[in-house]
Amino acid sequence: MFVPVSRQRNGINFKKKIMRIAEIDVPKGCDKIFVDLENGMLTVSYGSSTNKREVFNQYTKQLEELPGIGDFSIFWNSAVRHMAVIGTLECKEEGRFKGNDKYLYENAIKFRDYEQYLKIRGIYAEKDEP
Repeated sequence: MFVPVSRQRNGINFKKKIMRIAEIDVPKGCDKIFVDLENGMLTVSYGSSTNKREVFNQYTKQLEELPGIGDFSIFWNSAVRHMAVIGTLECKEEGRFKGNDKYLYENAIKFRDYEQYLKIRGIYAEKDEP
């Protein structure tokens, strides 16, 4: 889709057509947009300006916190996102997350709480309200 753009230079109006590549809605709760160049490709991500470690996760559809060293976390690679590993973050290397299993992962999020861990493991049952 081409979008007309008007610009003025030295009192003369110029009209250009630019190609709009994408129109992206900012997810609820996000007030920051990050555009990075990664392996020759632009990547767009969202986050929070109040907590620098909070980013929008496209899989959970909410803000998630990136892990710090020692945080109990979920790790996965984009190519095999149906397989994830649970562990603690040892360090970050070359823009990747290194878990306590010594492997490097492209993605990681910190567990919000113990309840989230139990839900993922399938052993959490909601308590019946009286």
